[in-house]
Amino acid sequence: KDICLGIDLGTTYSCVAYVNKDGNPVVLKNSEGGLTTPSVVYFEDEKTVIVGEQAKESSKLYPDRSFSLIKESIGEKQGFFIDGKELSADEMSAHILKKVVKDATETLINEGVIKDGNIIKDVVITCPAYFGTTERTATKNAGEIAGLNVLDIINEPTAAAISYGLSSDREKGDVLVYDLGGGTFDITIIRITDDDIRVLATGGDKNLGGKDFDQAIMLYLDSEFEKENNASFMD
Repeated sequence: KDICLGIDLGTTYSCVAYVNKDGNPVVLKNSEGGLTTPSVVYFEDEKTVIVGEQAKESSKLYPDRSFSLIKESIGEKQGFFIDGKELSADEMSAHILKKVVKDATETLINEGVIKDGNIIKDVVITCPAYFGTTERTATKNAGEIAGLNVLDIINEPTAAAISYGLSSDREKGDVLVYDLGGGTFDITIIRITDDDIRVLATGGDKNLGGKDFDQAIMLYLDSEFEKENNASFMD
């Protein structure tokens, strides 16, 4: 049976999972041994592109060659410039998708789930609830650029809600699921009955995520510091 990967292409971190033979979702480790991969792309030179933890570390030394929060620009016309070329957010995201799928495949081979040499193409990618047709199309395009067969684009909180709805310890009734991520805050309400899982409502705020909390705290601390010292530590 062919394996399909579920990919959370996140604003700050990305994650990959699959459903094992017992019907349970399992998060797969990347090549560094982590369960999540920083959504950071670093261009070491014109031919070498690095994604993940190493790219995140390199961004401290080479910020002009490193790109993060790419998901915020997906579906927009404005691209990213590197070495005299403009790359779209789709193309940038494709680098992330290639990395996480390659790592997930290697993990499945190492764990004996699939045979060496097997190539996984089928994926489902999640996206924020606020994404419209343009952003969803761009996300699918990123997967296709990465050489993947994108079966579907699913709202992130809806995916979590469905996972709960299919679990053995679920309770019937209306359930609210929220996803507070690094870049967005999404909510879905589902109704669970004996034989059905139905999405009642979904929505989100693209300007309310972990990075926004970090920014707010930093600005607050800077304002308090400035009151006491007549200077800003951000200058």
